[in-house]
Amino acid sequence: MSIFVSQQFFEFFVLLYGGIIAMFVYDILSVYRQYFSLKKVFLTVQDILYWIWLASFSIYLLYYASLGSIKAYSFFALILGALLYKLVLSTIIKKMIYDCIGIIRKLFMKINKNKNTPS
Repeated sequence: MSIFVSQQFFEFFVLLYGGIIAMFVYDILSVYRQYFSLKKVFLTVQDILYWIWLASFSIYLLYYASLGSIKAYSFFALILGALLYKLVLSTIIKKMIYDCIGIIRKLFMKINKNKNTPS
């Protein structure tokens, strides 16, 4: 395999994983939104911050993988990674996040209950 083709594979997989990471961060944000009811202003600020992060992250990945060279398959890889995550992993990961939050909440409730009981 030539160096050119192996470089293209590297770029593709870096950006594919980037799409997966972007959707993972969005899942964390959506679970956070479901647990804490926020005003519309804060939701808008969160959205803006997420999109700024996503743009910065994508530019970083493009620079890391291909020294900033933009190719059609770069966008395809990002979108494919996001779609694969959404179709295959999203429900599993969200359930794991919910379970972790539930365990942490129970722990805090138990600690708080022990704090309030007289010795």
